[in-house]
Amino acid sequence: MRTIYIIDIIGRHSGAHYYNKRLKDTLGLKYKNTIILSNYSDRSDAEKPLLINFFEGNTFAKVSGFVYSLLRYYLFIARHTDDYFIFLSYGNASESFFAWPLIFCRKKIVDAHEVISLISGGSINNFARRSFAGLLYNHIADAVILHSARSEELINGLRFKKKRIFIPHFTYDTEKEYDERKIPAEVRSLILENRVNILFFGYMRLSKGIDHIIKTAENIAGTVTGSSINLIVAGNDPKGLVVSLLKSTGKDVSDVLSCLLRYISDDELRYLFTRADYVIIPYTQISQSGVLEMAVHFRKPLITSSLDYFREFLDRYPSFGMCFPNDPGSLVTLLEKIIRNSRNKTDNYYTTDDIRRYLSDKDPESFLKELQTVFPDEAD
Repeated sequence: MRTIYIIDIIGRHSGAHYYNKRLKDTLGLKYKNTIILSNYSDRSDAEKPLLINFFEGNTFAKVSGFVYSLLRYYLFIARHTDDYFIFLSYGNASESFFAWPLIFCRKKIVDAHEVISLISGGSINNFARRSFAGLLYNHIADAVILHSARSEELINGLRFKKKRIFIPHFTYDTEKEYDERKIPAEVRSLILENRVNILFFGYMRLSKGIDHIIKTAENIAGTVTGSSINLIVAGNDPKGLVVSLLKSTGKDVSDVLSCLLRYISDDELRYLFTRADYVIIPYTQISQSGVLEMAVHFRKPLITSSLDYFREFLDRYPSFGMCFPNDPGSLVTLLEKIIRNSRNKTDNYYTTDDIRRYLSDKDPESFLKELQTVFPDEAD
């Protein structure tokens, strides 16, 4: 019996392991053998991870880790060409080093997290990303898994003619409990009692609207609204984007903004999502959002930008949160409303009907049936 291998070169670097687990669990409803190949092991009895986390460390560590991972990966693929593969793509040109050997494999599906990366890059980098996307989808993949209308539009732009399998972003099913002993003081200090704690979480980039968070902090600093709000920014910021934005502000925003700019561990994530009152997602571009799914998992009200992706989500599940228009003062107005509601206890988030509808929409049965047309004869 063939094995399905889920290939994810990012893994724990940006929290993709939560998605990987849910994908593996979903595949397990029909397929017996599914294994994750990444920079972490998904089984307690497994050998060391196939890949090294080559995104961290100094330049030598990154380069040597990349080369070592690539060699191990090539040897693995050479031994398993008759198996099935799902390749998670984030639209980065560097993925091409890992994607091209799959052309020799029996069946392969690309799971499009981003068709073309939203991380800012120069014209040469952007050209390389588009060129790689054309190669990946039109010449390597036998099918694509899509999660959003934006990804489908980009796929259309590539003139992709093969099978498309659509499913909304998988519902997360991670533990909510955290180990108190693993929560350092710098994480605990992010949560302020007697304030409304609003969490912005994830890898820092401009397309996620982090500049909007900083600008809002500047607008409410020293105001009555600011005295009731605590904006929390937590996540990896290797390019120093947040520090640069803070330097450009004309005010001291430390009273309304709490930052922890590093990798956040699983226990720390659970602590922050448990203790936060709201999760804010002010993105300006997005194909899908793991942070949104994590917020829903922890039943935290969402504050989103007015992207179609979010508006359609909240139109479908209105009790899950609220969105704000894309103008400078709209978020401040919404924060004022949140403060009033919290004082008057008029919130009514995550109603039973909306939760039931949400879970029903995530039913993987049709997804698995479509998958079997590409990965045949493996189902029970």
